[in-house]
Amino acid sequence: MIETNTSAVPAFIPPAPRSYTRTDSVYAWLCVLFGYLLCRLIPVTASPLGATLFLSGLYTVTLIVLHRKNFRCPPTAWCAVASAAVVTAAMMVCAEPFLRSLCFWYALVAYAYTVHAATANTLCRGMSDYVLIDTFKAAIVMPFCAHANLFTAMFSGKAKVGGKVLAKLLGGLLIALVPTAAVLGLLSYDSGFSALIQNLFDFNLGDIFSHLASIAFGIPLGMYLFGMLIANADHECGHILTQEHCRNTAVKCRVVSPLTVIAATVPMLLVYVVFFISQWQYYVAGFTGELPNEFSYASFAREGFFQLCTVSVINLAMILFAIAVVKRKENNTSVLLKILTPLYSVSTIVLIATAIAKMVMYIDAYGLTQKRVYATWFMMMLAVVFMLIAVSRFVPKMKTVFLCTAVCITMFAGLALANVNGIIADYNVDRYLCGDLKTVDLDALEELDEAAVPALCRLYDTYAQSGKTTGTNYYRTMQILKDQASILQERDVWSFSIPQIRAVNALKDVGLWK
Repeated sequence: MIETNTSAVPAFIPPAPRSYTRTDSVYAWLCVLFGYLLCRLIPVTASPLGATLFLSGLYTVTLIVLHRKNFRCPPTAWCAVASAAVVTAAMMVCAEPFLRSLCFWYALVAYAYTVHAATANTLCRGMSDYVLIDTFKAAIVMPFCAHANLFTAMFSGKAKVGGKVLAKLLGGLLIALVPTAAVLGLLSYDSGFSALIQNLFDFNLGDIFSHLASIAFGIPLGMYLFGMLIANADHECGHILTQEHCRNTAVKCRVVSPLTVIAATVPMLLVYVVFFISQWQYYVAGFTGELPNEFSYASFAREGFFQLCTVSVINLAMILFAIAVVKRKENNTSVLLKILTPLYSVSTIVLIATAIAKMVMYIDAYGLTQKRVYATWFMMMLAVVFMLIAVSRFVPKMKTVFLCTAVCITMFAGLALANVNGIIADYNVDRYLCGDLKTVDLDALEELDEAAVPALCRLYDTYAQSGKTTGTNYYRTMQILKDQASILQERDVWSFSIPQIRAVNALKDVGLWK
């Protein structure tokens, strides 16, 4: 008889199912609501007030849930919340649709990082160069580790009975939807009955299907939000993108000899030196204000900007290449990097300074536009980033990635809060009225929407006060303002914003608001 050793094979014990509290159940239902509301908000550019209230509610509810689960937000999480609050407020100040969209989506990314940091899942506490990896893991990895838990939480614990009742009611309503709609359509031949239904409910079939589509897409979004919090609260995916993995990968990449890096990078530096010397007059022209004969202001500024973008990307790639692959001790900065990184950074900063000077010449000649403002802002941000990269080679403990990320976020928030469209309109109209600009581009001002209305009202009032009411510019300005008044009068309450209020008040002052 053959005896089997059953003790060698442990019996499989299935893991106990996760239990959910009342807070989890309520939050699960709220996640579905937030998913539905997000679908109703898109596109967010048309509803800045709605987007602001949505983000405020999402952050508030989540912070309350984290508090009830005894999680305490570290300073980095509060920094993410503060930055999200600033860009959310910027949505009410800014009139540019593209910036509004960026603000909204940044606030959602900051939300993912906030949950990740508040539950102590970051790779390193405090300011860390792993901030981008933490953000990626928070927004992409964690939510899909527990997204299916939404339905279990919705119908668990004390919420089980109520959830089942609500699910039965919703199921019955969905079943009744099609036959009820068919009966309403068949009975609509009676004009009296049709008028009564319209007066009582005032809805159409398109609206019903629009809301049903929002619910259908809102459920996966709710699963994403709930899975994000539960996975972080349970500290799941701890084996993915760990600090040790990141360090080991960085060490494994350092396989290139310093001589090879020198051979790959020094020739470009020599090219820069020769180019700066041979083209000195061309680059100094931006600071002296003397336009080269073969250029116009537009071509002079554009050429400098596109050259800068290309060279900056190449220089940044070379810096990252040298930092990532050169052989060195793990905690030491090699002498080679201390020399190459500042040289490449200084070369780029010189190009940035000349490009900004040329852009200023362009603005002085023709005024502001969105592209000119964004180009100048982008160049200034690049300059700060390269300065930080250069300094980091001499300060080993400096959190370069974290500081560069913080600088980019801060400058972006400042750009959004500045109400770029309003500044452009005020600047161009003021310079035109003062005589510094020969013409004012009314077509370009019209593209700035309600942000340009106060400036256009001042221009319209100046024409009226000076008696210049027969010119083309006067009638064109009046037509733009009337069109904007019509658009603003059709807006709903969710489109409320500060530029809109300023526009309405300006239109009332010149008598074009009815």
